[in-house]
Amino acid sequence: MPQARITGRVILSDTRGPARNAAILLTSLDGQHRDFQRVGLDGTYLFEHVVPDEYILIPYLDGYLSAFDKLTRSPVDPTLAGLFARIVAAQGSVKVGTQGTQTFDISLERGAIVSGRVVYSDGSPAIQVSIELQNTADPSPRAGSPQLQLGDISRSEFVHRDSETDDQGRFRIAGITPGNYRIAAVQLQKLPIQNNETMVRSILGAVRFYTNDTVHPMLARTYSLAAGQELTGLEIHIPLGGFYSVQGKVVARDGRPITSAEVTVTETSDPSLYFMAVVSEGSFRLDRLPPGTYTVAARFGNIAPAGGDVTAAFGPGSTSFTLKDQNLTDVILTLPEAPLPKSFATPYR
Repeated sequence: MPQARITGRVILSDTRGPARNAAILLTSLDGQHRDFQRVGLDGTYLFEHVVPDEYILIPYLDGYLSAFDKLTRSPVDPTLAGLFARIVAAQGSVKVGTQGTQTFDISLERGAIVSGRVVYSDGSPAIQVSIELQNTADPSPRAGSPQLQLGDISRSEFVHRDSETDDQGRFRIAGITPGNYRIAAVQLQKLPIQNNETMVRSILGAVRFYTNDTVHPMLARTYSLAAGQELTGLEIHIPLGGFYSVQGKVVARDGRPITSAEVTVTETSDPSLYFMAVVSEGSFRLDRLPPGTYTVAARFGNIAPAGGDVTAAFGPGSTSFTLKDQNLTDVILTLPEAPLPKSFATPYR
């Protein structure tokens, strides 16, 4: 059994007191060795029987930043190895041999805090509405699939962050990475959340209401948040009227319904206002869109029986519609047929 140990003390930079109950994640740079424990009442931790390797230590505590949080995204090298290398450069690492004790002390920096209330236009509290902070420095997800950061996934294992409003419509979010943000209340689509894919589509098909009473991201007010800063008294209003639903079908040129596709709906005068929907059995639906002229498009589509192989594949296509003062139910998007995919288990892309 390995005899090496890693110990140290974790303190809070704002109070200089011990970071009691903080979670400490110990992971080797190749991700093969991983352990975690809680910081004691005296602020210390101890890992015993550590396998020889090079490690990073990542603390998690509500309201405070971790090593992951302090890093900005690197589109050049999104790999795990690249991310760990930047953590090592920022805070150092611990190299462990077959025996001996290594000491690594950590200071936690408090993140920013935002709080406020969400109400409907009739004055009633908006209960269980999600609050979304959009860092203006992050790349737009329009370039591809929604981006999930490793830091967010890892943080969710150890830190509870309540991003929904309570029974009075109030919200408070702590531990926010310093940066420039838009703040929105998210009204989810009426899509049954059955798995991760439909959950993502439900979120991307949602209407977002920003603090200065707009649904347009490019017109939304932004807030510069510094470490330890607390922004209070925000109020977001969700109107009950003036929004309409859109239903449509995705079909082949010969009229066959396309059973699977991902549809984007973009406001033509403001491309920052866009939504996504999943095509199921040839149909898609979006609820509560603001009036405007939209382009609806799909990058690909397929026809396949439930649980079966793809029998027909389709390439990109688009059309447009105008939403004024009533719901639409007859939007038709036609896609051109394309060669079948090399693997029948995957769609044409």
